[in-house]
Amino acid sequence: MKLISQMIIAFFALSIITSCAHMKDHSNKVTFQEKSFNKNFQYRSYKGKVFMSGQPTASNLKELKEKEGVTVVINLRNKTEFKKLSYNPNNDAEKLGLKYYNLPFFNNKEITQENINAIEAVFMTHHKKGEKVLVNCSSGNRVGAWFAAHVKTTHKDNNVNKLMTLAKGAGLKSTGLENKLEAYLKK
Repeated sequence: MKLISQMIIAFFALSIITSCAHMKDHSNKVTFQEKSFNKNFQYRSYKGKVFMSGQPTASNLKELKEKEGVTVVINLRNKTEFKKLSYNPNNDAEKLGLKYYNLPFFNNKEITQENINAIEAVFMTHHKKGEKVLVNCSSGNRVGAWFAAHVKTTHKDNNVNKLMTLAKGAGLKSTGLENKLEAYLKK
């Protein structure tokens, strides 16, 4: 009986250490692998499981599915932006057998916890299953901001300077969105 108790304690200790190591991995030095299929489409890979980009075309989605194993697409754009496109990203993803979600990152005024929670619920459901997820927007700015919000929300890291550095590494370049992200991170 004593051996079983020790094994249970060891299991829980290992679980806590593994959980903390995962959280620490996000909040310290995070590296993104820059990738490209062609000069017109660049994307970032985080640990070969999370992919981040601007708006992919149907051929980009096909390449991501075939070459990277992506099975889920989370588009952070607002629905009004799709009027400007000559194609339908949802239809393109569905034709390829990809799961597709359109979850706007912010309401054009501010980043809200409600929007972040909706994105996190979908992302974590698929991520925990080991599915490879592409998170995209029009240019990659919102994706970078989302990654920082993801680390804050899911991994409970509140170091604003670190989170802003993560956001920039993941694609955030817009000063306007940087200001919105910083305001959200300080809440």
